[in-house]
Order: sequence, then C-alpha cells, then structure tokens
Amino acid sequence: MKKKINLIITILSCLIYVLVMFIFDINLGTGKKELKNILIIIFPCLMFLFYLLYYEKDKNIIWYYLILYITMLIGFTFSNNRVNYLTINNILKRENNLIPFVSMINLFKYSKRTFLYNALGNLLMLTPLAVLLPLLSDKFKRVKKYFLCVLILTITIESTQYIFKVGSFDIDDIILNVGGTVLFYIIIYKSKLKSIINKIFLTYKSDKKVFKYLYYLSMIFSVIVIIYYIFLIFTNIYENKIDYQNLKCIQNNKEFIVKINNDNYYSLCKYEGFIKKGNIKYSLKEALENNFLKESDLKKLNIIKKEFITNVKIIEDNKINKISNSNYTYYLINIKDMIYHFDEKNESIYDLINTENVNDYIFSLVKISYFSNDKIMTAYSGKYFDVINCTNINEYYIVSKDYEYDEMFCKNY
Repeated sequence: MKKKINLIITILSCLIYVLVMFIFDINLGTGKKELKNILIIIFPCLMFLFYLLYYEKDKNIIWYYLILYITMLIGFTFSNNRVNYLTINNILKRENNLIPFVSMINLFKYSKRTFLYNALGNLLMLTPLAVLLPLLSDKFKRVKKYFLCVLILTITIESTQYIFKVGSFDIDDIILNVGGTVLFYIIIYKSKLKSIINKIFLTYKSDKKVFKYLYYLSMIFSVIVIIYYIFLIFTNIYENKIDYQNLKCIQNNKEFIVKINNDNYYSLCKYEGFIKKGNIKYSLKEALENNFLKESDLKKLNIIKKEFITNVKIIEDNKINKISNSNYTYYLINIKDMIYHFDEKNESIYDLINTENVNDYIFSLVKISYFSNDKIMTAYSGKYFDVINCTNINEYYIVSKDYEYDEMFCKNY
C-alpha cells in the first residue's frame, strides 16, 4: 500500500506536468511562458529523482523531493520575466509595498477573483516545506525554528525578485507566504496528518525496476520537450519572414513602410518598438533587418495599413477628455509620455474602451508600477470596465496588462 501511494504521487505529478504543458500551449496560446520554462526544468529533475530512487540504497528520499520542489520554486519565481541587472539608482527608484495589507485590500476591493487567485497562490507556495523540513531535521519540529527559516527564505525570494527586476518587493507576499506555510505546519503537527506523512515518506519500500522504467520514461519526455522547444525557436525565427522596402514613418510627410503580400504597412516615426527572441530584445529596425518579424507580430508592434489611417494626433499635456478611433482598426500606442491614436471620429475614452475591450483590441497605453496609490479599475478580456472616476483634465486613462492582470488606472502626470 505504501509503495502504491508513492508511485501514484510520482506518476500523477509527471502526467500533470505533461498535460499542463500541452494544454497551456495549445489552448491558451503562448502567454504562459513561465509554465513552459518550469517544465523544461522539471523533466531533468524527474530524471534525477527516479535515478536516485533506483540506484541509491538510502530509503529516505526526503532530500530528493526537496530538490525537486526547490527547482520548481525557482522556475516559477524567476521565469515570469527576463532577469535584468540593475544599478543601485534604478533599484532605489523602483516602487515597492512596505505597508501591510495595502495591495491585498486593493485587490479585494476592485477584483475579488484576482484577490482570490493571488492570495491562494501565495498561501500555498511554501506549504511543501511544512512537510519536508521537519522530516529532514528535528530542529524544524519546533515552530519558532521553522518560522524563522521560512521567513528568511521568503525575504530572500522577494529581495532577489526586486533586485533582478522579475517582480516587486511586497510585504503582503511575505505575510501570505509565511502565514500559509506556518498555518499548514501547525495543522499537520496538531492532527493525525503527521503519522500519515511519516508513513508515506519514511517507510518507503519499492520494486526498483519500476523506477528504472520511470527513469527512462522521464528521459524520453525530456528529449521530446527539448526537441519541441527547438522546433518552436526555429519556426518563430524562420516562418513568415517579412520583406521591407524603406524605413520611413508617418510624420511630416515621411513614411515608414513594411511590405507584406503587396500590402504596405505604416507606423509612427518615434515608435520603433521591439520584438523579443529568447532573452534578447531587438528594435523594430533590427528585427526587420534580421527577418525576425512574422505577420502576427504586426499587431504587437502597432504597424497598420495605410488605408486605415486618416489622421494622426497626439494626446499630450492636458488633452485627455477625448480619444479618436478609426472605423477599420483601433490602436493606442505608448511612446514615453505621449499617447498616439488614429482619428476618424471622436468618442469618449470610456465608450471606446468598453466597445473595443469586447474583442480584446485595447493594448497598454502607459505601463506604470504595480499598485501605486492611484485609483484602480479592473476589467477582464471581453468584459466591460466599471465606472471610471478620472475627472481631472490632467489624468490619463490607462489600460495595463502588467503582472497578468488587466487593470484600468487613473494616473496623474
């Protein structure tokens, strides 16, 4: 029975990873990059785990489970964004949250769904340590020692995310991470769960041939994943190359032209944009010169057909009451502090965003720091925004997709 429990846990974990990789890639598109990065790490870890289980004589496999968990934690924590090395000045300029419960209150007030997602994720993130650490050492069977250990670990994770620009330092994350794992720790060691966990992890016996087969199976899956990602990289670079004629732009009778299937595409002079390949960002010019662009990238880079443009205006300074759109396409482009739009008829920004958000056409106008003191309005793709309270003439309406949330901000400049 004990052998079957451990085998079921391991095999189900492996199957879940495989299914998640294919489900998120095929059904949800390529936006879940962090999951794919984690999966690339997980399969070699599983190979290592099964290898040790098969060849090692030691029946205590807690260290092996801990290695697998730590690797998954690192992959999940640091794969959301490219790591950026910052100067001290840039680090100090970045916003963080040192006031307890501020971000949680904002989330709950404006989006209960987002609040629940964020809270559960942070509460459960370190709970495996409540099982593994006390089994590794008796000193972690004391609550104070365990609390101090996970507190140091959480602060280290938050600080590392902040320094390398893969997240912000948020005191609420620390509260939820530590609180969740300590609560789970108390539940385990104040109930019968402790004896069940000891039976599962500490009295482990199995037929080693099973792990031999699992080792080879995980190795095969690892090879498949590697081949799959090599294929993705190859197709992303070489599929649908774009030939361009002249680097020109729409400003002062100048034009920026990208030619695709005899259709001319245009952009604004000051907007170069970029396309990301792996961890490297290429400017629009570099991407064109190296044939990195595909036709699907045009929407991301805000390059549109000339016939869709009737007039180009800039929303700047105190001009924010109205934005303009086209009957054909809608684009809102952020260039530093300026917001460009294409004008054919005037609509209020509220009407336009509500109309176009149904088809998920609206992109970020301005990216600002996560949960500052500005008013926040939340909307999900295909949903209408709530009432917007930006009334001052110098307040911009902003749609932001940072941190995987679709938010509407009122922002002063």
